[in-house]
Amino acid sequence: MKWLPRIESALGFALVIYVYFVQFDFSWLLFIVGFLIPDISALGFLVNEKVGNVSYDVGHTFIGPILLWGLALIGAQYGLLAAALIWSAHILGDRTLGFGLRY
Repeated sequence: MKWLPRIESALGFALVIYVYFVQFDFSWLLFIVGFLIPDISALGFLVNEKVGNVSYDVGHTFIGPILLWGLALIGAQYGLLAAALIWSAHILGDRTLGFGLRY
């Protein structure tokens, strides 16, 4: 059943991409640049494996994107919404490829 979470993540990824590009018509360039930003959290591995695992997990959980979504919706801040969608797409894309949390 290892394929089920990947299918779920792929469908979520497709939905986020749809919302980002079709519903809001946000920038392709912003998406491409922003898509790789969560991987900065992997720099914690330069310190040691424990710090790397924690920093990677912080950058790859949905807590951050959910908070951004909430702030964006409360304040009608489309920049925050774009960031939340990009961050969510990154996480879902990683999970589709089998890269999960490190805990």
